[in-house]
Amino acid sequence: MVKTREKWDLHPFGDDRMNTFSKEIAGFILETDFEDLPDAVIRESKRIIMDSLACALAGVESDRGKYAVALSERLGGPREASIIGTSFKGSCAYTAFANGELVNALDYDALEIPPGHTPPYVIPAALSMAEHTEATGKDLILAVALGHEVAARIDRALVPRKGAVKEETEWQQSRQREESYLASGQSHLLFGGTAAGSRLLNLDETKIIHALGISGHFCPIPTNRKFQAFMPSAMTKYGTSGWASIASVTAVLLAELGYLGDTSLFEGEYAFWRMYSYGGWEPDKALEKIGKTWFSVGMGYKPYPCHRAMHGPLDCLMSILHGNAIMPEEIERIRVLGNPAIFESRYPMEVPNHVAAQFNPLYIFSCAANRIDAVYWQSQDTMKSPEVLRFMERIVLGGLPDMAERMGRDPRSRWGGTAEVFARSKKYMETRMFAKGTSGTEAEMTDDELIDKFRRSGFRVLPGEKMDRAVSYLCELEDVKDIKGLMSEVTL
Repeated sequence: MVKTREKWDLHPFGDDRMNTFSKEIAGFILETDFEDLPDAVIRESKRIIMDSLACALAGVESDRGKYAVALSERLGGPREASIIGTSFKGSCAYTAFANGELVNALDYDALEIPPGHTPPYVIPAALSMAEHTEATGKDLILAVALGHEVAARIDRALVPRKGAVKEETEWQQSRQREESYLASGQSHLLFGGTAAGSRLLNLDETKIIHALGISGHFCPIPTNRKFQAFMPSAMTKYGTSGWASIASVTAVLLAELGYLGDTSLFEGEYAFWRMYSYGGWEPDKALEKIGKTWFSVGMGYKPYPCHRAMHGPLDCLMSILHGNAIMPEEIERIRVLGNPAIFESRYPMEVPNHVAAQFNPLYIFSCAANRIDAVYWQSQDTMKSPEVLRFMERIVLGGLPDMAERMGRDPRSRWGGTAEVFARSKKYMETRMFAKGTSGTEAEMTDDELIDKFRRSGFRVLPGEKMDRAVSYLCELEDVKDIKGLMSEVTL
């Protein structure tokens, strides 16, 4: 029997259908000004922007990057924003798509767990909207800070599938959230891109709430578990950051026009957490001390373009090889120990595409052993190199037996590891608790090291004088009057 209107369930939040959580998040986005940002948040936001631009410039030469740029050029649209590392200008949505793919193309982008690879879900929307609206450097910094904070807080409110127990230790909660991340993915980080775009477009509270609601229904389905289970990987990886960036920009533009979104997205029996296959929703965790405590500070930056779990052992291997001047022909074998979730898996001896290369430690450690610059690890010539492919047979992988104990002391040690090099009738061994780039440790990446990464990533794409001017813009971003000046230096 068809329900009559009188028998429909009334929405629990009243006729306006706008729930408290969405209003709180919208208020945070709307009411926070640049002057409200702590110095640490300003610094981190500038570092994230520089690092993301570096990753995008490095990704221009990749297949995934080339396909994304080609599609964006085909779709075109008004000349509102730029694609990094190219001469193309197009609509905000399609340039955000290309830039989202470029930032994540090499798996070189910064991450935090939780919630994961946030920058490629926030930065592309922020850059496109900032260029379109002729925003200042302060406007961009604020939008990026708000975007990462909203993404981090919504992630905190999502309860892992196994449920949350109040008596659990911080370590157990961290592990539980990581398992949920592995199962569900990180497409929900697009709310960060929506937050950034909403602020740059100066939406009012109601329209921000509608933009968030639209984003939730645009959010890609979680596919990370399949990605984790099958190798070699598809180019979509653990989530398509380009598609999520289109979703964020489109949601903001639709809301500006008056399109009505789901203003009760985060609450009720059929809320976003259920759509997204999580175990529950705890909004108080997201709203606790919002605007006072910033969870988005502490990004882990990558010195190598590959899965983060390889970085600690890579640091060890690089130190052994360069510290002892060991050449590839002298090496009998290399034993690598790291996070068992990665290093106790089986990997193929072929590398069919550059995305598969990012997640195959046999290949990555062979590249490092052959002293190939990391910028070329995912090039076609390297992936087809007979020397590199043959050397993969000399790599032995294993899980660190004390990894659980290590992570119990400090969850940041999940990316640490050990490398053993057997050469010259000797065994050389090094162990690192923390991988290079781990925030809040002695291994944290300095500003100068991030600048060096930016230069190394862009030298194949941009002239040297452009790189110099871009670095000046990025270091003094809060003084930039129009973001178009910065974008002109990171494009052709």
